[in-house]
Amino acid sequence: MALINYRVVYLGNLRSDTGLKNLKDNILNLFRHYLGIGITLDDIFIHTNHGKGSWYAFVNCHEEHQAEFVLDQLETWESRRHTRFNFTSICEGSQPLLIDYKRETKHKNKKSRRKKRKPKGNDSPDITEQFDEYYPEDLTREKPLQENDYTSLPSLKSGKNFLGLTKKIDQPALGIYLDGEQLGNETRNKEFKKGGGEYVKNVMKKHVSKYVCAFLNSGEEGTLYLGVNDNGCVEGIPCQQAREDGVRLDIDEAIKTIIPPVFPNIYEVKFTPVFYKLGVPKEDYKVIEIIVHGTGDIDRLYHSPHGVFLRRDGGVQSLTVPEIQEWSIQKHQKEIRRLEERLQKQEDLFERRTQEEKDKKSRVCVVM
Repeated sequence: MALINYRVVYLGNLRSDTGLKNLKDNILNLFRHYLGIGITLDDIFIHTNHGKGSWYAFVNCHEEHQAEFVLDQLETWESRRHTRFNFTSICEGSQPLLIDYKRETKHKNKKSRRKKRKPKGNDSPDITEQFDEYYPEDLTREKPLQENDYTSLPSLKSGKNFLGLTKKIDQPALGIYLDGEQLGNETRNKEFKKGGGEYVKNVMKKHVSKYVCAFLNSGEEGTLYLGVNDNGCVEGIPCQQAREDGVRLDIDEAIKTIIPPVFPNIYEVKFTPVFYKLGVPKEDYKVIEIIVHGTGDIDRLYHSPHGVFLRRDGGVQSLTVPEIQEWSIQKHQKEIRRLEERLQKQEDLFERRTQEEKDKKSRVCVVM
């Protein structure tokens, strides 16, 4: 009996002349940046077909609705054209790209003819249990989902259904933002900057040092979002992939101006692509996220070249010299109280043990 894995996509007639690494990278680029599916290289398994003709691959999309979306986008030449991806980088030029769900044969000597979807071109190969180690049986359904298992997912911009019938989910996709997506309001842990124009070149480094300093002094985890307007709506910042390393270096340089030094394990930088909708990227637009991990209780205030800042609800507070002195006094008083309490506990413990020794000696004298 054939089992269909509705979370794993089969790609057939793949090129065998580009090398495994290049082919895998190109498939990753297709799924992440053109289809908006947040997979990793570990989710792609390429089969060289024992050196016979073209190769084929399995891609683990993790969610059934995402695999269904991929098949919808890649099923025909017309739908592939809308993705704007150069399919010659992964597909044999003289053969059509084959697309289907992963099919597994439960009994090796029997082949099932039951299929949920026919691929365009030749049928996909009959897949045996050799890859069950990657996709356990609990990820495989023996019967298709029923209609009442689905719900419509509205577009965040137009309010229209752009996925058709889609599995019920909490988020539309992994690893991307949708243009106009609402991220809520600014809080103690979130700061939004729209960017635009020459922002990255002229303003970004100042904002990074200022707001990272404020998050560090607050002791809690916080994120600075570049490419999100004051209303919390995603717009993105133009940032080609080739520029990401340069922008990351600028962010690192801005954080290095903060004193005391901020070690790399305290923060991280992410470049998240922006899509108009799933499958339609907003070309080269990203949301840049600078995530500051919580430092907890600090012994001294961090200060940037632009001042000393504390995080408040929906903004930052610049501290004056008297306020910094007052913070230092309160910090020292708190430490003194902590040490006094510790000393008092030690004295109480010493007094209790001394009394126990006296009581023990007294009992010995009475017995004698």
